[in-house]
Parts: sequence; structure tokens; C-alpha cells
Amino acid sequence: MRRGIALLLLVLLALAAGACAGRTGDRAYFIRASLHAKRFTLANGLDVVLHPDASFRSVTVNVRYDVGSRHDPPGSTGLAHFVEHLTFRSTPDGTHDLAALLARTGALSHNATTTTDATEYYATVAASQLPLALFIEAARMARPLDGVDEQGALAERNVVRNELRQRHGDVAYGHLCLRAVHLLFEGDAYGAPTGGFAHEDERLSLASARSFVAAHYRPNNATLVIAGAFEPASTAALVRELFGEIPAARVPAPRMLPPPSSQENVDRTMATGVDAPAVALAWLIPPAGARGWHEMELATELVAAFTREELGEPPRRLHAEVVSMEEASVFLVHAELQPRARPQALIGAVERALAILVDHRLGELLGNEKTRVIARRTLELESIEERAHVLQSFVARYDRADSIQAELHAISDVRYDELASAIARYLQKGRRVSVIAVPTPGAPKAGHWGEPW
Repeated sequence: MRRGIALLLLVLLALAAGACAGRTGDRAYFIRASLHAKRFTLANGLDVVLHPDASFRSVTVNVRYDVGSRHDPPGSTGLAHFVEHLTFRSTPDGTHDLAALLARTGALSHNATTTTDATEYYATVAASQLPLALFIEAARMARPLDGVDEQGALAERNVVRNELRQRHGDVAYGHLCLRAVHLLFEGDAYGAPTGGFAHEDERLSLASARSFVAAHYRPNNATLVIAGAFEPASTAALVRELFGEIPAARVPAPRMLPPPSSQENVDRTMATGVDAPAVALAWLIPPAGARGWHEMELATELVAAFTREELGEPPRRLHAEVVSMEEASVFLVHAELQPRARPQALIGAVERALAILVDHRLGELLGNEKTRVIARRTLELESIEERAHVLQSFVARYDRADSIQAELHAISDVRYDELASAIARYLQKGRRVSVIAVPTPGAPKAGHWGEPW
């Protein structure tokens, strides 16, 4: 109840501030918010963040390894994601795999996710089950693939294959945005699909997975976040006991993202077996947390709204978003059009929308966007699982767990001239990739690249 009241007050403050900001669009407003945390590092390099909150009845354990799809070896895209799946088949006690152990705890939720930059494992359990949840993550870190055999690896590779088919291969326009991002990064690993290319999945083997975890699944390459109902001192002692003896090792230096070799726009088409065209537009923008990133986040709904107005005929679907990453982010516009609509009309509408946002002072609309974004950020904190993820993001982004106040201030401080300048720099003048899905009888509905998937 206390948590709900506190969050409600934060949102009400955000709404009130939005009314003020709506008059000028530039007025900064401030919200008091904190994710108080104790942070320490074990001798083996494991970064630990404790965020106790007695208003919850459960606790989330979240472990983030600084390894994602951009670390996949050339020709073996999808390896980081494959490893994530395989680790749930580990059997640290000789009889139960990690998935079964998590189920036995009565976990309220448990899962993992692989992104471009990282792999996160998370479980939310009753407070009394925290020791078992920590044991499971310590076992995954110390012996990530114990008990996994060739048969299990083959079975999991089929699971991954089916998962990718369900997410992309069997979905209308499922390859469209993936193709645009891949072209934006000029084929670099940073733009490869997290799940990997289908034509490379035969290279995902137990041997390659073991080599991968040996290099990256190390305590000095990980951050452990514990959030929710727990006693800090005894929990810190338990963390030292369970994780402290896991040996550190030298982790490969991250490969830096090379700058684009060309500033020219890239325009491609893609055959698709759907009855109407679609368009994906992508631009490189600053990485998460960097100067200009908040402006781009605030621009998404504005770009989408003005594009709809400029387009005339309403599209079936139009969406703008920022795909946030650690070295570079992507501003993405995705539109599914009416059957007889012209894709070039959509691209022209986007260009006119950008010009309106740059040339006109629309402070009231910026104030509304600040309100929307701040309200969303504060309401997300109602979930202890989301809170743990946010703490992980802040450590990776700012090297400081309790960064919510600074993040909200950064959003509220954006002036309209800064927003317009960022739109002009990154979206009007920046290199743009467009991919048009062209309806083609007999083509796969996800889209065909003209190369194997």
C-alpha cells in the first residue's frame, strides 16, 4: 500500500509538472525519486547491488553478464542466445536441472533474455526462497553447462529454431526491421539478429557453447542485483559464501563498434507474401544515456503523430521507437500500409514531420511527452522484477545503481531547441536506411532478403 501511494504521488507530481511545462515546453521540473542501494564488489570481481524494500513480499534475483549477441563469433550468430537456453539445462545437484530447481522453489516468475550487449537471468521468489534462488545463480555462474550433453544441446537448438520461427519467420513483415538494423550497421555484429541467422544455426554446438561460457560467464564480467524483501546484512554474507569462491578469469576485451564507412542513405526492397506494403526506416543515434539520447526518446511519439497527420490515408499500423544499446542506439520507424498505398508517400510524410518538428516551436507537445515518459518510468518501478532490471541498466549505463533521480531530471531538463537540434542532426542530416516490403506472390510473409535466413 505504501509503495502504491508513493508511486501515485510521483505520477501526480509528473502530471502537475507537465501542465507547467506545457506552457513553455522548456521549464524543468523535479520529482523526488530514489532506488536506494548498497553496492560492493567481491574479491573475484562480482559486482553486487542490494536494494531492500520491505513493502514487497517477494524478492528478485537478477544476474547480468556483460555478453550479448555482439560478442557472437563471426559465422556463429545466435551463440549468446543459444548459451542462455543451454544454461537452464545445467544440473548442479546431479538430478535437477536449473529450470526444475526454479520450478521447485515455487518461483513467481523466472526467465532470461539476451540482448545485443548482455544476458540477464532473473527470478522472483518468496522471501523465504532467496537462499535457493541465489544458490541456483551461483551454480549457473560456477558451472554453467554442467550436465548438458550433446543430445540436450541438439534438443535446445531445435527449441531456439522454433522460437525464432514463431517470433520472426512466421510473422508478417517479421524480417523487415531486422533487415533495416542490419543494413544500418553495415553487417557488423552489432546489427545481427540476437537470435542469429537461420543459415548459421547448424554451427551452434555444445563445444562452441562451452568455449563461450569459459570466456564470458565469469564473476568479474557480471553484476548481481537483489531487490525486494530481504535483510541486507545476512544476504550480503550469503552472497559472499555462495559466490565468493568462484574464480575470476581474464575476459576478452570488447570489440568496439566501427564507425559507418559511408554517410550515404541506403534504400532496399524486400519481397513479402503479405497483401500490403510496409516500410522500416532506421537512423543511428547516441547510445543509451549519452547526450541526445533523451531527446530522441522524447521524439518518438511526436514523429509518429505528425507522420500520421502528413500521410493522409491512415496506415494499418505506424510505430516509432528507440532501440537502446551501449555503443549506439537506433531510431526506428515501422509502418504497415494499406494495400494500395505508396511506400514513398510514407517516407515523404516522415520527412515532412521531421521538418515541422525542427522548424516550429511546439513546447506544449514536448511538455506532454515529458509527462508521458516520466509517468511511465515511475510506474514501472511498481514491479520489483522491473526495478531489478532498471538497477542493472543504470549500473551498465551510468556505473551508478541509484540513477533514477538523475534520469528523470535529464528528461525534464530537455528544452525544445535541444529536441529540434537533435532531430535535425540525427534524423534529418544523419544516414538513413529504408527497407520497403513489396507484396510478392509466393514470397514468405516474414519477407525474403534475397539471402538465406
